[in-house]
Amino acid sequence: MRTTDAFEFRLRFSPVATLQLEESLTLRGLVDEYVEPLRRFVAIATGKAQDLTYLAVELEAESGWFQVFGTAITQEPYESSSDAVRGASSAVSAYEDDLSLLELVSRWRDLEAKHHPLAETYGSMLHAEDQHPRSRFLLLIQALEGMHGAETREQYEDQVKVHTQRRTALLEKLQPLAGESSTEEETGTEILTDADRRFLKKFLMKRPISNLDGALSAMASSLPVNGMDALKKTVLVKGLLSSERAESAPAALRIVRNDLAHGNRGYPSDDLDEVVTLLEQIVRAHALRLLGCPDPVVSRVFGDD
Repeated sequence: MRTTDAFEFRLRFSPVATLQLEESLTLRGLVDEYVEPLRRFVAIATGKAQDLTYLAVELEAESGWFQVFGTAITQEPYESSSDAVRGASSAVSAYEDDLSLLELVSRWRDLEAKHHPLAETYGSMLHAEDQHPRSRFLLLIQALEGMHGAETREQYEDQVKVHTQRRTALLEKLQPLAGESSTEEETGTEILTDADRRFLKKFLMKRPISNLDGALSAMASSLPVNGMDALKKTVLVKGLLSSERAESAPAALRIVRNDLAHGNRGYPSDDLDEVVTLLEQIVRAHALRLLGCPDPVVSRVFGDD
C-alpha cells in the first residue's frame, strides 16, 4: 500500500453482531442470554474458540452507546483479512442454509437452561484453548455418554423396571433355601446362609449396567457421517486393537477413559490429541443436530461438503 498516496485507501471489516431488544434487560441478562450463547454457537460452527473483543450497549433514558469492559472482553481491535476469511471453515452459513442465527442461539440457550449434558460439558470447554488433550478427551467422552443417557432415558427406565422385577423375583426364589442343608446327611451345611443372602441383597445390582461402548457406538453411528470410522485409524485406537486389549474402537475409547479417569496409566499427548480432534467433530455434529440443523449442515463438520 502506498501510504503517501492521498488517493489510495483500504477498507477493513470486522464481524459485528447487533441485538435490538423489545424489552429492557440487565447487562448480566444480556451476556448470559445472548452474548455467551452466540459465542458458543459460533465456536461450535467453526470448531474454534471465539474471543469477545468489544461490547457496547444502549441504556434506557440515555443517549449514545456505552462501552462495556470486563476480563472476558479483550478490547483488542479485530480486522478480517482475505487470508483469514478464505481459510475459515464454518459448518453453518445461516443465510445460505436458510437458518435463523437468533433461533440457533435461542435453542442453545434453552439447552443450557435445561442442563442438557452436552451443553454443560462441551459448553464449558468451548473457549478453553490451552486445555491438555487428557482433560478434553475425558470431557468429550462424558458429553457423548451423558447425551446418550439423556436421549435414551425412557428406554433405560423401562430396563430398570424389568431388572428390578427380576432381581426381586430371584431374591424371593432363593429365600426358601435359607437354613436348608445341601443333603440330608450334611445337616450342618446350609445351602444359603444368612451371610450369603445379605451379600446378594447388597451387591446384586439394583440397576442394569450402562454400556459405554454401546453409547459411543450409537452416538457415532446416528450421525450422517459415522465418526467411528476415522477413530479406528488413529494411532491410539489401532495400538489398543493390535495389542488385543480392545476388540473394537468404542471398547478402546472406554479403556483409555478408564485408564485416564482412574490414573491407571497415561498416553502420549499427541496420540490423545489426534483422537480428541475426531471426538470433537462428533460432539460438534450432535450439537448442531440438537440445534435443528439439517443433515447437510451437520455433515460439514466432518469436511463433507
